[in-house]
Amino acid sequence: MYTLNTQLTHFKYTLDSKKIIVNINWFRLSNDAIADYFYRRELDELLKFIQSNKTNFPGSYFIEEAAKEKFYTSSLNELSKSLMPLYFILSRKEYNNWDKHICNVMNIVLMDENYDSIIPYDLNFDIIGKIEIYKQA
Repeated sequence: MYTLNTQLTHFKYTLDSKKIIVNINWFRLSNDAIADYFYRRELDELLKFIQSNKTNFPGSYFIEEAAKEKFYTSSLNELSKSLMPLYFILSRKEYNNWDKHICNVMNIVLMDENYDSIIPYDLNFDIIGKIEIYKQA
């Protein structure tokens, strides 16, 4: 069982998302509120996706072995007490709820360098990332 830590840039989570760079610790999303660790096969698929999308995942990544346990994220609709969410979700599911409210957990879409077109997330499992550090790009 593993977690993956990467940088993330060129993405949107609201209509007026800022250009930021975040360090994220990624987990597999089991359902709407339970995060779990990656199995090796899933981790390998995710690493291939990251390698083919270096614009969105610049820099190095770190893999950590983890004990088998699950943790529960905050409610998806609970409003954030800060200007940033606590978690980002990458999913194949369509997400159309672009409004000005920032929740603790937000779906994101990956964007190209100019923020003109969406980069599709095409893996067969959803991932959730806990934001560790962020800064303006």
